[in-house]
Amino acid sequence: MLEQKALGRIVSITVTCQHTGGLAFNHDNWRFQKETNPGGPLFQCGIHKIDILLYLFGKGHWKSGYVQRQITETQTEDSYVLLGDFDNIQTTFHSSYVSCYRQAMEIYGTEGNLVIEEHPDRLIHKETNLNARREPTINLTGCIPKSDAEKNSLIDFSRAVREQRQPLVNGRNGLEALEIVFEAVKICL
Repeated sequence: MLEQKALGRIVSITVTCQHTGGLAFNHDNWRFQKETNPGGPLFQCGIHKIDILLYLFGKGHWKSGYVQRQITETQTEDSYVLLGDFDNIQTTFHSSYVSCYRQAMEIYGTEGNLVIEEHPDRLIHKETNLNARREPTINLTGCIPKSDAEKNSLIDFSRAVREQRQPLVNGRNGLEALEIVFEAVKICL
């Protein structure tokens, strides 16, 4: 849909990566130790969403952020809000250990919005309609193909070696995502 410009010009992205682990894990859990997880929820689960942002939109960086220890009494903070951009698209990122489980990305464009949610999977497209009072919402969840991402990435990697090309999934993207997480921690602290 992004390649086909079905959403028009992308103007904003909101990413949410939250779960209530901070209320359930013991305080000596690795997730709350500065030496093993200095970015709290950003390192443990937020990095995966940042990796997706890099894949879909390209380079990104944070302009500002806010972090706090909302509930847990641990070494690491349990809630982050970041403002930045990926490919010059305004991006808001929420990551916390203390609110209801939600893994989602909302992509807002001039011709429509795309809402992507995980567990349960949901893909909703809302079309911009300037000629009517309602903007139609289309549930595309049934169009999500069944896949085995790990198997597919291994197949692509073996083909890339034979074809002497860069594989679709590679460590470089993971390292770029990690650098963006370190940038977020620096901005917030």
